[in-house]
Amino acid sequence: MELADKIVLLTGVTGFVGSRVVQPLLQAGMHVRALVRRPVAMAGMEPVLGDMLDPPVVQRAAAGAALVVHCAGALRKSREESMRVNVEGTRLLLEAALQGGCIRFLHMSTAAVYAFNDRAMVDEATPFRQEGSVYALSKVAAEQAVWACHALGLPVTVLRPYYILGGHPTSIWSTLFAQQLLQGKYALQGNGQESWPYVHVDNLAEAVVLAARSARAVGQAYNIVDGQTTAQAFTDHFRQWLALEPLPSQPAAVPWCGRLSGGKAVRELGYVPRVTYAEALVETERYLRESGIIQREGQVS
Repeated sequence: MELADKIVLLTGVTGFVGSRVVQPLLQAGMHVRALVRRPVAMAGMEPVLGDMLDPPVVQRAAAGAALVVHCAGALRKSREESMRVNVEGTRLLLEAALQGGCIRFLHMSTAAVYAFNDRAMVDEATPFRQEGSVYALSKVAAEQAVWACHALGLPVTVLRPYYILGGHPTSIWSTLFAQQLLQGKYALQGNGQESWPYVHVDNLAEAVVLAARSARAVGQAYNIVDGQTTAQAFTDHFRQWLALEPLPSQPAAVPWCGRLSGGKAVRELGYVPRVTYAEALVETERYLRESGIIQREGQVS
C-alpha cells in the first residue's frame, strides 16, 4: 500500500505506543487523524474529539481513512471496562472501517493472546489462550473480532508484541513497573528465569509502517520481537536503579521459559530492530530519573 498523501486514523495517540507511531506515519507522508477523548496539543495531526465507544464519532473519524492503526486499549482495568474498550471499541472501529472503504486495518494486539503453556517455541500458529488475565482474554476476543471482519472483506494485519520497552508515563515496563517494585507488589515467578521477549517501542512503530506498506501482510499476524531476556535479568536493572533488596519469589509458580519467534516479521516485512536492548535500558533509566521516580522514591543520586 502506498502511504504518501493518504489519511490514516490512529487511536491511542496519547498512550505509550500510539504516541510513538505518529512520527513514522508522518515521515511516510500520511495525513494523521487522531481519535481523542479530550482536547490535546497535536502538532501535525487532525484531532477528532470523541469516545471510540460512540458509533457516530467513530464513523466520522474513519470516513475517508485509507489506513486505520488501532493502538488504543484498556490496561489493568476491570473486566467490564476491558471488554468495553478492548472488544466493543475494536468492533465499532472495525465496522466503521469496513463501511468507510478502508484499504487496511492494522490492529495492535499482544503476544499475551497465546496459550504459552510449556511450549518451547511460540509462533503465529500457536493457539489462543482460553484462560488467563482479564487483559489477555479481552485481547483474544478483540482479535477474534478482527479476523471475523477480515472474513467479511476488510483487509487486516495484526501485530503481536510482548514486553514493550521505552519511557512513558503509561509504559508498563518503565514507569508502572518501577512503581510496582517500589510498592513491593511484584514477585518473581519460580526461579526468575521466565522468558521476556521484548521490543523497543520505536522499533514497533517502524514495524507498523512496514506492515502497512506490505501487500503480503494482508490477512497476516506478526510477532514483533527484538530479542529475549529473563525476568530476573530485567528486574535486576530496576533493583540497581531503585536501590532495592532482592525481590521476593513465588516458588510454586512455573514460569514459561520458551522462545517467542519473530522470524516471520523478519522474512516477510524485512523487520530489523534499530534501537538496541542496551539503548532501551539507557532510555528507561534516564526517563525514570527525569520523571523523579529514581531520585525521589528510590533515593539514588
